[in-house]
Amino acid sequence: MAGESDRSVSLETAADFGRMVRMRRRELGLSQQDLALTIDSGERFIVDLEKGKATCQLDKALRAAAALGIRLGDISRRERSTGGGGYQGLFDD
Repeated sequence: MAGESDRSVSLETAADFGRMVRMRRRELGLSQQDLALTIDSGERFIVDLEKGKATCQLDKALRAAAALGIRLGDISRRERSTGGGGYQGLFDD
């Protein structure tokens, strides 16, 4: 969208997603505990998510992303427009 900053990144691994969550959480000035409380989860989950633990539960990971304003459709649009790899095509616009 015009006027919005381009925060899109290529997500190739769970660690990439975890780094994005950590970066956005810090931008918002939230602690791991704050985010955990926001999504009704434990702090340990947030720690594991940010470390890229591959066994994290997808539903909780998506709730954390939504709570931080990370929209997966934006990632998909960026991947398609740049011809990038990663999770291209997995998310509908």
